[in-house]
Amino acid sequence: MMQIKELVIRAIKEDALDKMLVGQDEYKCEISQFIAAEVPTDWPNIIRTIYLLYTEMPDLMVDKKFEEAIKCMCNKGAFEVYCAVMVMFFQIISEERHTAAFVVDRDSIVKNLKSKLHSFEKELRTCKKWTGKKYQDGMWGDIRRVNSILNEDYAITIL
Repeated sequence: MMQIKELVIRAIKEDALDKMLVGQDEYKCEISQFIAAEVPTDWPNIIRTIYLLYTEMPDLMVDKKFEEAIKCMCNKGAFEVYCAVMVMFFQIISEERHTAAFVVDRDSIVKNLKSKLHSFEKELRTCKKWTGKKYQDGMWGDIRRVNSILNEDYAITIL
């Protein structure tokens, strides 16, 4: 965990938290080979570390930088938008279960995601990377799965 913590601190200080959340370059956190997950980076451990830093190092303004990173991801390409969906999925569940250290502007981000997802739908349907391998309609299938869970459990829709 210490290695991820140091990497998260560096990403925050270098305004590269968005890169960390998409697993880009030196900010990628490898998933343990013993975990059956096909994702580009270790979101659960990264986000839990962000929550920890929020309480341990309030001067880093982790909550604001996390929210800005998600918003930044929403304004990039299809892959980054997919990652933003997965990060927001984790965040919403954490908020609803009261395990998140802070809340984000959910309504604003979800509204932006809805718009961006539809503009990238065709590209996401043909992308078979990561979890897209499991679905006939690629990453779009995983996004539909997430949308279904959010809708059923929390009355939130991203599509």
